Amino acid sequence: MANVWVLSAAALSVHSILFISIFDIYFTSPVETGMQPQRYSMEPPAKRIVLFVADGLRADTVFSVGKTYAPYLREIVETRGRWGVSHTHVPTESRPGHVAIIAGLYEDVSAVTRGWRENPVHFDSVFNQSAHTWAWGSPDILPMFRAGAVPGRVETFTYDHQLEDFAGENPAYLDTWVFDRVHEFFAMARENATHARLMGEGRVVFFLHLLGLDTNGHSHKPNSAEVFSNLLLVDRGVQQVVELFESHYHDNATAYVFTSDHGMTDWGSHGAGLPHETMTPLICWGAGIKSPKSSLNSHLVYHDGYSEAWNLSRYERLDVEQVDLAPLMSSLIGAAVPVNSEGVLPLHYIHYNQLFLAQSLYTNARQLMEQVRVKAERTRSNSLPRLFRPFPGLLPSELSKRTEEIETLINAHHIQRALDLSRSLIALCKQGMRYYHTYHRLPLMAAITAGFVGWLACVLLAILEEHTHRGVNRHEEGLIGAHRNAMLVLVALVVATGIVLWYQSSPPLHYLYHTLPLFCWFHVWTQKHTLRARWLRATTDCALLVRGVVVVVATVMGLETLVVGFFHREVLSALLLVVSLWPFFTSSPSSRPWLCAAWTLLCLALSVFPLLPVTDRGTNLVLASAPGLSLSVVGVLLLAHPATRIVLVAPGGPHRHTLLLWLQVALLGVASLVPAATHWFFRRKESIPLVVHGFSWCALLVSTFTPLVGPVRAPGRLGHTLLCLFTIFTLMSTSYEAMFVLLLFTTLLVWLLLEEGMHHDTTQKAGSMWSSDDHHDTTLKAGSMWTSDVTFQTPRLLSMFPGDSCHDDGGSASLGDVRRAWLCLFLGILSFFGTGNVASINTFDPNVIYSFITVFSPFVMGALLMLKMVVPFVFVSTVFNVILSLLNRRLKTTLFLMLVMSDLMGLNFFFLVRDSGSWLEIGVSISHYIIMMTMAVAVVLLMGVARLLTGVAVVPSKFHSY
Repeated sequence: MANVWVLSAAALSVHSILFISIFDIYFTSPVETGMQPQRYSMEPPAKRIVLFVADGLRADTVFSVGKTYAPYLREIVETRGRWGVSHTHVPTESRPGHVAIIAGLYEDVSAVTRGWRENPVHFDSVFNQSAHTWAWGSPDILPMFRAGAVPGRVETFTYDHQLEDFAGENPAYLDTWVFDRVHEFFAMARENATHARLMGEGRVVFFLHLLGLDTNGHSHKPNSAEVFSNLLLVDRGVQQVVELFESHYHDNATAYVFTSDHGMTDWGSHGAGLPHETMTPLICWGAGIKSPKSSLNSHLVYHDGYSEAWNLSRYERLDVEQVDLAPLMSSLIGAAVPVNSEGVLPLHYIHYNQLFLAQSLYTNARQLMEQVRVKAERTRSNSLPRLFRPFPGLLPSELSKRTEEIETLINAHHIQRALDLSRSLIALCKQGMRYYHTYHRLPLMAAITAGFVGWLACVLLAILEEHTHRGVNRHEEGLIGAHRNAMLVLVALVVATGIVLWYQSSPPLHYLYHTLPLFCWFHVWTQKHTLRARWLRATTDCALLVRGVVVVVATVMGLETLVVGFFHREVLSALLLVVSLWPFFTSSPSSRPWLCAAWTLLCLALSVFPLLPVTDRGTNLVLASAPGLSLSVVGVLLLAHPATRIVLVAPGGPHRHTLLLWLQVALLGVASLVPAATHWFFRRKESIPLVVHGFSWCALLVSTFTPLVGPVRAPGRLGHTLLCLFTIFTLMSTSYEAMFVLLLFTTLLVWLLLEEGMHHDTTQKAGSMWSSDDHHDTTLKAGSMWTSDVTFQTPRLLSMFPGDSCHDDGGSASLGDVRRAWLCLFLGILSFFGTGNVASINTFDPNVIYSFITVFSPFVMGALLMLKMVVPFVFVSTVFNVILSLLNRRLKTTLFLMLVMSDLMGLNFFFLVRDSGSWLEIGVSISHYIIMMTMAVAVVLLMGVARLLTGVAVVPSKFHSY
């Protein structure tokens, strides 16, 4: 047992390090501290700016239907202001989008782990650089800009979190609330001298966050009547707010910006890099903004066809990056550009004198130079002096020369030349920021790669050692004895590595990244006798060597095919077609013709699902409910018939086992109707009744824990587990995914029967090695699990973890072990990707969790979505655990094989991780790596869960014989 605990702890520790490493390599925070704010000295064109952010509004929604549902904004585009598309970046979610708009930086993805509210690293913003900011809107967005700002500078007014109800009667109320509070604020300001004084100053910002469109888009889809109605409400609200400001100030010194944080797909989700998600509207007007210009005289030409589709081709379109809005707003009101901003001032929007444009762009360049200076100093302090290489072209002497030249040109009013040099300096600074931000990436990647390969070598050696050194005196393999010199070398290397990292002021995790390969390869060195013995055996037996090479090549090819399946889901379908023929190549398929035929038909049926659309599947309540209802009917028939009931529950066993099966069948039947009931209330715009939520949560809890007190006989326990897991999955089904999971579960049961049948054929030839007389043994007894009194019962809880004490008579690893390990891995991956693409955020439909919760709660909703993904894999692990028990195979050996396979795939994805491109590409690359790292650990943990489901029965001792 100790060896297994060591394996579990080592696997969890190593994979945690490998998992975290990609965020330190690819996704470190771009936020630095120590920069000095840069501000120009000229009078700005505006005293105040009003920022409208319509959360989740697509560019095509407002521009294509503007004349009907956004007439005021359309009139601004055509007569008073400038327009364009603001292109979002990673990821297309609310928090990062607002950070890009208001702070001008692309935030690191670790911010998502804080629920989009708390800042992992405090950053500067337009709000913080203003004289004062007032903001109204969501409690999920506004507080993050108040945190870290100068105390008292940013005032926020938020509604109650419970109003963010996706199933609410009218989510547009969220926008109405914001507009009403702005009007109330101005009414109170007339009686509040302090507010009136602050509002009359320069460099003030008013921020209106409008969440209704996003909520309606998720609930009713972007092209629904509800969204268009909400857009009309927003359009009227914006018009009334503008009239309010103009009547209050009377100075024509207010600038207005209307935009969105992200768009939305046709099926009501966002997070990826599709055009509908990354293209958001940008409309600017007021003080300091140019008037409309004909596109005929424009040098900016876009060939994407959107302007023509929106009937706006007559007006010059000015596209920007989302981070460019921060320097634009700062320049309009004379505030310093946020010190962390990566944006470039879009001069084409500003209407002011040429000297102001030159000064503003030069200030933007100096702000980026400050970031380069700080990043260079930090990188130099974290590097060995003789090895540090500064970015060419941005040495202090060269920067001083460039700035002097630009200042001379501005003073001499050579504006165009100054603008060109400023643009060139900005481009160079952004390259330098990227250079220093990724300076230590290569050494880290080298260390992690060495650790990755070293860990794989350790696991492979563990497999070899299991079958090469049985009976060898362990004292001869001790580290302190035979390997004392190697230990001294290891200590010296660890100390030297620690000193170098300490000198470089490296983060604590870097010590783990660089010492992990040392420990792994040290272990490999101490086990060189295993390699030597294996090599000697292979060189003396050519047949063994050839067979080993063939097995390794075939396994690697199979794993690489699975890697391709992550990117091209049709490969999974092709693999299913190949796997469907597997039983016919076994030793005696003729003895199991019906099982072989069933396996083939089920694999063919499953092969259809990876070819179906990943997204925009729509809602099909018939397909969502029919599988659960069908399974519950089958359960009723089996329990009602005495012959089949005896198979599920042993004669004379506890009556509560039968009652629990009846309870679970009833729960599944009712749960199958919950999605339809939820959809019915939702479409009627009625709040989902508390009884629906209550039943869903109760069914979830009951289905999670009742397997521990259910039948202990093999068929009954498996059937009960299937019912419980399928009940949980059905509650979160909206389309054909329930049909896929039912077919997958059935396929797994057929796989179990095939493996049992093949093993039975083998034992029949060799003589029966099983006995069904003893019901108290901890191993699963032989004979057919469907006809003998085989139970899953285990007296000790610790046996839920596969160890040497369980199934230790399986002998050496065989080709069958490799086949079963690969097939389990394949079916596990298929359970993730069969009906969708879990590597893409925007494939999740929030409708699936409305039976549990409708009020926005990122972690609860995320946990439920994760549960839905994990449920099929839990059953895969459960059936696989039963197969290993039936075949009396060593669980530890199989776990080693699966760790090697999943880690080999993980190594592929480690080098495929991307930190540039669209969020779809970045998110897919991250998710692929995370899935494989998680699966490697889940192999151990879920096997423990599977053993708990199939190996532990919390029952009184008097029933242990059942």
